[in-house]
Amino acid sequence: MNMIKITKADKIILSMLEDDSRTQEKDIAKQCNLSKDSVRYRIKRLENKGIIKGYSALVDYTKMGHHLVKLYLSINSRTDIKENLIKFAENKKETFSIYESVGQWDICMTFFVKDMQQYYTIENEILNKWGGYISHKEFLIMLGSELYSHKMFLENRKSKTKKIFGPKTNRNLNELDHHLILELIKNSRQSVLTLAKKFDKSHITVTNHLKKLINENIIYPRASIDHEKLGLKNYKLFIETSKYNTQIENKMMTFLKLVPNTFNIIRVIGDWKLEVEILTKDYKEVEDITRNLYGNFPENIRNVKLFVISKEQFYPGIRL
Repeated sequence: MNMIKITKADKIILSMLEDDSRTQEKDIAKQCNLSKDSVRYRIKRLENKGIIKGYSALVDYTKMGHHLVKLYLSINSRTDIKENLIKFAENKKETFSIYESVGQWDICMTFFVKDMQQYYTIENEILNKWGGYISHKEFLIMLGSELYSHKMFLENRKSKTKKIFGPKTNRNLNELDHHLILELIKNSRQSVLTLAKKFDKSHITVTNHLKKLINENIIYPRASIDHEKLGLKNYKLFIETSKYNTQIENKMMTFLKLVPNTFNIIRVIGDWKLEVEILTKDYKEVEDITRNLYGNFPENIRNVKLFVISKEQFYPGIRL
C-alpha cells in the first residue's frame, strides 16, 4: 500500500477528531490557524482518501456493571476454521472487538460480560465446536486502559489521556441515554439539533444528556483512522513479569508513556501484566522499544511477546 502524505494541519485535524470526534470545526480551525471552510475541506478530503474511515464512539460498559475480558487463540488448522471462529464472535452480542494477527496468536476476541459464568459459557461454546483445532489459549481480565493521543500527530500540542474500561461500576441509564449512545455509535459527529429532532427532545435536553455521558466517561466519541494509509503499523507488546508490585508497575507505565509510539497501555490479570499498543513506521522501532524495556527493567521483565495486528474490528456494544 502506498503511503499517503499529509500536512501539519492534517495531523492536527486527525489528532483532534481521534481524541473527540465531536470537536467543532471552529475549535480545530483555531489550532490549525485556518478558516472553518478550509478545515471543512480538509476533513472531507481526508474522508475521501479513506484516512478517516468514519465516526463512532467507544462505549465503556464496565460503567454499567460489565467486565471486559480477552481471549487469545492459536489455531493449528485451516483458514476456514479461523473464519468460522470470527463469524461466531461477530454474532455474539457480548463481543466488543476482534483482532487478527500473524505470529504466536491468530485471534484475540474481547467480550463484555456481567460475570465470569457468562464468559465461561462463551468459552465452552468455542471449545465444544473448535477445541480440537486450538493449540493454545490465554484468558485475561482487563483492569483498565489508558488511551493517549498519538504523539506523531500532536505537532507540539499537549497529549490527552483517557482512562477507560475499569473499574466496574453500576451506572443506570435512561431511555434517552441508550438512544443517544446507539446514534453516536453510528455517527458520532451528528449535530445536537439532528439528534434532538430524531427523539423529539429540546436541544438543551440532548446537550445535557450528551455532556453527562461524555463527562462520566461512558462514551468516547472518536474518529476511526486508517493508520496503514499513513505508513503506520499497529503492534501489541505483552509484558510478562517476574519481580513486580504497584510501584514497579507505575514506573514501567511512566516509562512507556514517554515512548512516542505508545498510544494505549492496558492492565490485565493473566499470564502477562501489561499490554502496550504502539504505532510505528519501521519494525526496528519495535525492537528498540523492546530492548529499552529489558534494559530499564532487567529484574522485572521476564519476557516481552509480540502481537502483530493484521486486522481489527470493533462491535461497540450495540446489542447489549
